[in-house]
Amino acid sequence: MRRLLRRYISEICEVISIETGIVDVEARDPNDTHILAAAIEGGCHFIITGDRDLLELEEYKGIVITTPAYFLKIAGVNETQT
Repeated sequence: MRRLLRRYISEICEVISIETGIVDVEARDPNDTHILAAAIEGGCHFIITGDRDLLELEEYKGIVITTPAYFLKIAGVNETQT
């Protein structure tokens, strides 16, 4: 699953640098604040994670927060595509 996810993400994603620092966001777990901030700054559509605190949000400011397995499912990717 991890290899499949990495391969798929590397084909559709762009790596960006966040230059303005952390924006004003709050997370239940303070250690997750930088993830939310980076997603907002980067204009992300998804946060793909196994982190329960983030997953509990389901969505944050228009960004869908989902598991790797569900992301691959909604993207229409399956293990036969490895």
